[in-house]
Amino acid sequence: MNVQKGEISTIETTRDKNGDPNYARVISDTADRTISKPLVIPSALRKGALKKGTEVIYVEFADHSGAILMRADGEVSS
Repeated sequence: MNVQKGEISTIETTRDKNGDPNYARVISDTADRTISKPLVIPSALRKGALKKGTEVIYVEFADHSGAILMRADGEVSS
C-alpha cells in the first residue's frame, strides 16, 4: 500500500447509479510523474468536487488498484 499526493489527470467516463463519475486517473507528485490506473472516487467527491488539476491524496495498492482519499486542501466541493 502506498499513500501519495498527486493531481487529477482525467475523470473517467464511467458513471455510478446517480450519473456521477466514479473513477479518475491521477498524476503522482513524484519525480517520474506516473499516471495511475483508474482510482475509485469516494461518493462525497463525485458531485463536481474534482476536476483536472485538483490536488488529491490517494492510496494505491501493489496491483495498482486504489482510491482517492480526499482533496489535498480538505474541501469536499470545488
